[in-house]
Amino acid sequence: MRLLLRGFLIILLSTNILLGTADARIVFQSEFFSEQQNNSFIVDAYSDVTGNLNIQFGNTIGAFLTWDISNNSFVFSKDLGVDGNTMTLDHDNTGGDITVKFGRTLAEYLKWNASTLAFDLSDNLNLTGNQIQNVRFENKATDPATCIAGLAGRVYFNTTDKLTYVCNGTVWKSTGGLGTDLPAVQARRTSDLSIGSINTWTDVTMNITDIKNNPAILNHSTSVNSDNITIGETGVYQVFYRANHRDASVTHEMDTRVRINDTTVIPGSLVNSRDFRDEYSPVANSVLVTLNAGDFITLQAQRITAATLVSEVSFSAIRLRGEKGDQGTPGTSVLTGSTPPVTCVAPKGGTLWYDTDLGLTYVCDTSNGRNKWLSQTDIPMIGEENGSCGSGKDVGDDGDCSVAFGDSLGGDGNTTSLGYYIPYPITIVGYGFSQDDDGCTSGSFDLEVWGTGSSTNDNDFTLKAEIATGLVDETAVGTNKNINVAGGQYILWGVDNNCGQSIDDWNLVLYYRNQGT
Repeated sequence: MRLLLRGFLIILLSTNILLGTADARIVFQSEFFSEQQNNSFIVDAYSDVTGNLNIQFGNTIGAFLTWDISNNSFVFSKDLGVDGNTMTLDHDNTGGDITVKFGRTLAEYLKWNASTLAFDLSDNLNLTGNQIQNVRFENKATDPATCIAGLAGRVYFNTTDKLTYVCNGTVWKSTGGLGTDLPAVQARRTSDLSIGSINTWTDVTMNITDIKNNPAILNHSTSVNSDNITIGETGVYQVFYRANHRDASVTHEMDTRVRINDTTVIPGSLVNSRDFRDEYSPVANSVLVTLNAGDFITLQAQRITAATLVSEVSFSAIRLRGEKGDQGTPGTSVLTGSTPPVTCVAPKGGTLWYDTDLGLTYVCDTSNGRNKWLSQTDIPMIGEENGSCGSGKDVGDDGDCSVAFGDSLGGDGNTTSLGYYIPYPITIVGYGFSQDDDGCTSGSFDLEVWGTGSSTNDNDFTLKAEIATGLVDETAVGTNKNINVAGGQYILWGVDNNCGQSIDDWNLVLYYRNQGT
């Protein structure tokens, strides 16, 4: 049976069906068809019911739509199906937080949080092995919160350093860099470059680019500003360079360095190098530096003495990337103490030590088997003699066989007392000798260091070290020497002449470094 309503329908209920009583209900036992316009069906119109209000569907089905007065909510006794495609909460646009709640006692929920403009989920979300697609981690310029045990596993993307971090319960740890290929560039110069005036810096141009795997970050051009490596990204870089210099006639000395934007010298990039005539002296250096996008770096060289040529130059840079780890314990760049802090052996090569007693700085020199704490630069001892060192004579018995220095001071006969005082032990690392003659026509000569063994006045000199033996030519040079001479004594250096003729008008220069003990 159907009832079509086009006006008002007033139903007078029997005493068996009372809407004004608690749990009042209307029971439809037959099919009901309603076509209403601007009309309302009101249950408990007089608001005098104190219990729940129910609309029952079918006596046998027994399905209810209940107004739960104690919880102020509607309750469906059966599943709810929606034929439309959209169910809208907050249809009237009241706003505020909007919550879908699961279980009156369980009280889990999915809530739209109006203050954070994000959905809040009250418990874990189990995707049962399915993918989460097209997702972005939280973007923050700094850590979003202090990493504590309760946040272990939280992830965010740092928009400043472009790395992803995860909280391990104590600190935020990076999950790794942006890739395994580090941006790098290497440029080279394959031809000699004549350095300009003494003490004038010259930019070193490069004619070959060996590698540039990411020109947007590190680039070099052989046609435009070929002395520059350009920087495209702010960060930490490692800069390397290597060069050679030489001069065919005299001892030569050169400085090299790297500058930023033609103004600022990179700390630690300056190197001084010296070598003897007609010898190649290699120079190599590596420094770490923070560079900014738009910067450029340039390798420079200047000659200190003589005419220097630079050849086989390489100039490279790498953009460093890696995990942002915990800050370590601050260390010291130079070891300190009154005695060597560690034994100078190969793994410690290059370590610096400041002697707090003497105020001197030493470097652990492991080259050429030295394995000693030595001063960082070569110190020259210059001496000459315009007399004649006779055949069969040496420093101990002929004053003309030892160098004269100052106002022609030197040996004074069999007891040579006018020496050069060395307060600390030294290591002789090189020498240069020349004479105004044609060398030995027979036999040979040696170069020697003699000393008094103490600082006492007028002690006799005795042989302390052989610098070179079996020489015959009018010139001789030596490098990479490792000859020890004790400190706290006066020394002289000169010739042990075993030639068949005298040696006259000669000079002998020794290069040494102080030993740290």
